Amino acid sequence: MIANTCINSWETLSADPADTLLNYINGTQILPTIISTAYNMPPNLGANTKVGIVNLGGGWWPGDLQKSLANLGLTLAQPVTSVIVDPGGSANVYISGNSWSQESTLDLYCVAGIVPSANIVIYTGQNSLTSFANIINRAVAEECDVITISWATDENSGAGDYLLAPLANAAAKGITVLAASGDKGSTGNDSNTSAITVCYPASSPNVVAVGGTQLTYNTSTYTRITESVSQYSGGGISTQFSVPSWQTGLKANLFFSSTGYSQVSTITGRGVPDISAPYSTYVLWSGNTIVGGAGTSASTPIMAGMFARYISATGRRPIPNAVHPILYANTSAYSDITSGNNLSYLTVGFVANVGWDPVVGLGAPIGNVVYQMVSSGGTTVKTAANTWSYLANVKVKTGATTWSNVRAIWTKTVNGWAQSF
Repeated sequence: MIANTCINSWETLSADPADTLLNYINGTQILPTIISTAYNMPPNLGANTKVGIVNLGGGWWPGDLQKSLANLGLTLAQPVTSVIVDPGGSANVYISGNSWSQESTLDLYCVAGIVPSANIVIYTGQNSLTSFANIINRAVAEECDVITISWATDENSGAGDYLLAPLANAAAKGITVLAASGDKGSTGNDSNTSAITVCYPASSPNVVAVGGTQLTYNTSTYTRITESVSQYSGGGISTQFSVPSWQTGLKANLFFSSTGYSQVSTITGRGVPDISAPYSTYVLWSGNTIVGGAGTSASTPIMAGMFARYISATGRRPIPNAVHPILYANTSAYSDITSGNNLSYLTVGFVANVGWDPVVGLGAPIGNVVYQMVSSGGTTVKTAANTWSYLANVKVKTGATTWSNVRAIWTKTVNGWAQSF
């Protein structure tokens, strides 16, 4: 086995087949529909988008997914497609208590709970470096708009950047790939290590790394009340990748709990994560029982669903190789979490600060604001004397009474023509 799932905990809540997920809504237990409201995501269900889920083993029961969605008042627009990528790859066989089957079930639930109208494909292969790459290559070749990865190795495993080619290819096509930052705090995804590290592929500059938070919400309106750090959220500074341009000058606060010493310095490598979303506890059906699951394995497919909503709303993917500069262009587009740390297993780790930090990244997205950023490609126009607004949903008249969305704008710069929208 070369990769671990990013699920931190899994517990049985009820074996009563007549029970419902809504019975567990208490202000902290989470459903995807609650997050879509709390995060002010665009109110669509992901029609005309394709979301790929990376799976290195484990199966799922369609009945579980159907029952979970029914409890949420949702229905799949089309059946989930299962694709076995490699000969010898695991078939869709659900095994009770198996962490890989739990991973498949949680990933599907989180994606479908945000975008049930999307074309959802789960790509399954073997738990190997080669198969991991083959799965992403297949998802890219089949034109997924968004790809979500809840599996990880640690940078200190020595495996290197084995997904370089498929992830770079995805970025060049404007495909948004999201990866879990891990569930063991400053140890990445390995609680047995004695050194701080970050998870890969979350540390790749070609993916959006997703950390974890703790959300409390109003049980009547589902609006956000507070959001705090999950101390288990993986985060830190890469030793494998240099600082990308969109993170230049960012700082990290390294804290030693044994001495109380705190060291703030400019980051020397790619910082993880980029954004964060609720980590725990998700309530869902699995093995015909109601369970609670927690981890960045949930945060990541939730954010994948959010990006699929953006693409559905605009009718196009983000500009190739531009998702990170867009996300980092406006730090006020996130609910900033400024206290807490990820010292869950070691006496050294990182502390949350104002702005980006290696615990929750930029923070929790304010969905409708981030949508304006992504849909505009980061392009702004002057709308008043001292006011600039994001350029979004630009339309042109294509007939006497027909308007259509502009899909791309090219601007002449000193370096030639560049796509700006």
